[in-house]
Amino acid sequence: MIDTSRFNQREKILGLSTAILIASVVFYVGMLEPQIKQHRALQKDLHNLQIRYTKMQTDVLMRDRINHAYEQVQHLIASTETEQQQISILTRELSDIYSNQDVKIKSVKILPSLKEPHYTQLTIKAELTGNVRNFIKLIGSLEVLNKPIRIDSFELRAQEATDMIHASLIITKIVKVSKE
Repeated sequence: MIDTSRFNQREKILGLSTAILIASVVFYVGMLEPQIKQHRALQKDLHNLQIRYTKMQTDVLMRDRINHAYEQVQHLIASTETEQQQISILTRELSDIYSNQDVKIKSVKILPSLKEPHYTQLTIKAELTGNVRNFIKLIGSLEVLNKPIRIDSFELRAQEATDMIHASLIITKIVKVSKE
């Protein structure tokens, strides 16, 4: 043991202050600093989890919207026909629409289908001639159909000195087809 009687008052205070300082540093480094680091890490983890939770909520809302939209159009694309039968049905439907609008068909070309896991996209290119008013009615009748039909491309060319025009349309339809 150290004999403290031979130290003067100043040395005793200085020694005690040094011991308290060393104990404080050891306490801070050994106990407090790890707790502070752990608290900061937990705060960071909590923030990251909150961001992930918010993203998951957005994803769930998007999934619900997609499911709702799919339920609304499911009856439109549900089918038991093969892809070839669906193409035939689509060309017949379009042919009826063209003839009802007094538009003449120059050619119809079936383009390659785009097969996705849950549906198939059928594409047809039609070359047509007719009156400008008839084409306006044709576009209107295609737009109001209660079927998943979309006009992807529409090009017009005027014929010289007449009100007749030549049009090229690319039309797609989304269908669910059975396995062939």
